[in-house]
Amino acid sequence: VFGADIGKTILYGLIVALPTAIIAGPLFASFIARRVPGTPSPELMEQLAHESEAGNLPSFSVTLVTVLLPVFLMLLKTFA
Repeated sequence: VFGADIGKTILYGLIVALPTAIIAGPLFASFIARRVPGTPSPELMEQLAHESEAGNLPSFSVTLVTVLLPVFLMLLKTFA
């Protein structure tokens, strides 16, 4: 609609998203963990801490390649 190149848009998005994810993820979590007191209730822990069945799932590398291959190909087209 706007005539933007998809590859450039993804590249600029990555430039913005990676530092944002670093700041909003581990840095903010370590900052806020010291300021939010409390322990979870036993009912909540029982509900969330159950063992999931990972029977016939694909490996992490196959999943990662499947997700990132189209993005990599679009970036490769932009650089070419």
